[in-house]
Amino acid sequence: MRKLFRAAIAAMSLGLASPALAAIMLDMGPTSAITFPANSPAHATGAIPTAETSWNTIFDTNRAAGTVLNSDGTTATGVSVVIGQGSAIGVTSFSAPSVATNLTGSTAATLGSDYNGTAAQDGIFKLGAAGGSTTASVGVRIDGLAAGTYTIFGVLRNTNASNNTSSEALYVATGAASSTFTFSSLTPAIVGNLQATGNTTWIAGDQYATQTVTLAAGESLYVIANGAAGSTESRGMMNAIQIVVPEPGTAAAVLVGLATGFARRPRRR
Repeated sequence: MRKLFRAAIAAMSLGLASPALAAIMLDMGPTSAITFPANSPAHATGAIPTAETSWNTIFDTNRAAGTVLNSDGTTATGVSVVIGQGSAIGVTSFSAPSVATNLTGSTAATLGSDYNGTAAQDGIFKLGAAGGSTTASVGVRIDGLAAGTYTIFGVLRNTNASNNTSSEALYVATGAASSTFTFSSLTPAIVGNLQATGNTTWIAGDQYATQTVTLAAGESLYVIANGAAGSTESRGMMNAIQIVVPEPGTAAAVLVGLATGFARRPRRR
């Protein structure tokens, strides 16, 4: 019995032996120069250490496995990023390259230090007139992540308009890798964008929103931005996405505790 138990513990431990990963940070937009890389929602909340400042600049080209970095600068092994845009409100279709227009962030400085010189200074959106029926969502599909529970931080704002206070909706889901993903039935987290100036502190629900999801082995992560219901802006705006990756240490500690407790049981005489 003891041998069987130890064999089971060893087998389970092998599945938890993969090294802990850092977070993955996506700078959505054409500007690669970031003056203040540690000024972000996840850094401000302590979810990512301020010393970890490696961003992946994503604009209109997918990122293949081996080209995506963790926030600590190491390679996110096996992780890839596919950019998508919606063909209509409520549906996003993934193809590459798929984003036709970028937010240059021409008024990011007047919005405040949360946007000026940070990864949120610019972004992406689908080509189309503001509020028009030809506009839709933008998003990314991330493949190759390990199974676990993830917290996603999303900065979604039109940084080309300093007076823009239109709210955006952040949708997050998991599922099989697909070229088309429908998210209209999901419940979004809202980025209010309530302040046109004086954005100097990252406030949840105002400058950014978070969503938490559990990813099964082999599943893809979908992160989508769209104009919030009732907002004057129907376009999805995506500036910066941060994915806080779980560390498997807790489950491993539980197994070690079980094994230790079993080993201390007195033997039968």
